[in-house]
Amino acid sequence: MFTTNNSQAADRYADDYMNRIENAISRHYDEEDFPKMDSFDVERNELSDYLFDKQAILDSEGTERSRYTIYGIIMVIPIVVVAAIPDKSLPYGKMTVLIAILIGIILCVAFRLVQKTLINLRVGKLDTRKKECKSYADAVGAFLAERLEGRDAS
Repeated sequence: MFTTNNSQAADRYADDYMNRIENAISRHYDEEDFPKMDSFDVERNELSDYLFDKQAILDSEGTERSRYTIYGIIMVIPIVVVAAIPDKSLPYGKMTVLIAILIGIILCVAFRLVQKTLINLRVGKLDTRKKECKSYADAVGAFLAERLEGRDAS
């Protein structure tokens, strides 16, 4: 597909939920102990749609770079507001800048909490609508975890 020199980007691509599940299915589906779609009443297209939708929700928070950019902008807003006020009118003198920085940090944390909550709500709604697909994807994830534990024990 593409190559990159950035190993972190490659790791993120490899750890991608959708790819992890689909790759496990393509590699292990013929194995006897691998979960079968028929047992979960799931069709391949339906599972593919579910995985795509879930991955889109998980990716909606953006890349690490875009998140830090947004946090930086949010953090600077209170400082810019304070800078627009004449020094003589600042309520706490020079401490007002520190308070503005603290407010910026609080806004960033609040933004992150709201963002994570919305993502969790959206994933929850998707999982509720597509229970069979979620159960199958969870079974595949459990198979992979079990397989990794077996490798670590060896």
